Amino acid sequence: SDKWCTIESDPGVFTELIKAFGVKGIQVEELITMEDEEFNTFKPIFGLIFLFKWSKDLYHKEKKIEYEPELFFANQVIMNACATQALLAILLNLGGEIEIGEALTSLKDFGKGLDPKGRGLALENSEVIREAHNSFSRQDQFFVESEKQATEKDEVYHFISYVPFKGKVYELDGLQKGPVSLGECTDENWLTIAREEIQKRMQDYASNEIRFNLLALVGDKKDKAGCELKIDRILKQEVMRKLGMEIKEEIKIEEDDEEVQAQVMSLPEDDEEVQAQVMSLPED
Repeated sequence: SDKWCTIESDPGVFTELIKAFGVKGIQVEELITMEDEEFNTFKPIFGLIFLFKWSKDLYHKEKKIEYEPELFFANQVIMNACATQALLAILLNLGGEIEIGEALTSLKDFGKGLDPKGRGLALENSEVIREAHNSFSRQDQFFVESEKQATEKDEVYHFISYVPFKGKVYELDGLQKGPVSLGECTDENWLTIAREEIQKRMQDYASNEIRFNLLALVGDKKDKAGCELKIDRILKQEVMRKLGMEIKEEIKIEEDDEEVQAQVMSLPEDDEEVQAQVMSLPED
């Protein structure tokens, strides 16, 4: 079937969907607040997705379209796939530190010569992405259909992505003609800029709508925990080496792993301090 089913609006489902696309090292978390403390809990944050109730009266103004040519933006032409498109808007604009997989790499390369509508059609015709999306099928009204007009009886929801790209923050909304630049940013302040824009939207709806949801694409906790455990084991190994102890199974330090190398270099030279260091490390 070439139809796109409605899927459940749940961070866990979105995380599994991202994995089904072939992306590694990313998961989705729901943010309870937009305070700095909340952001810091989940860093690194690669992008934000804002979910809100769509209103024809409030959703009417066109925004100035301004963006880098290399930014991947696709118009929304698929019914029932608003959340999936919001996820892809972030994933297809990630830096090289994240492996996005063969399917998304192919889609991104194919879309380079297309306009936003053409990219939307390419996404619609991607069998791999559609099958991954439909594998999480569930009848749920938490999604907007791009061709559906909201009525007083309908509750139609929409997802918009916010992502940093080449020194600017962009709002990516498939119902707009193109991306919207929110201004220049750094890695440290892009979340602040995106937050200000999201708060403006919430204020626009404040008189008649209080249901919003904010999701963040963050580093995979399991990957992060595994990396930290590996660092601990390598440090323990190097401490044992300094003490002349037997190392039963050596863990290789990768040449490009600057963080591990720096921590190994910082190990103390004094034997007593080294012994104290090995005692402070967790057991295998």
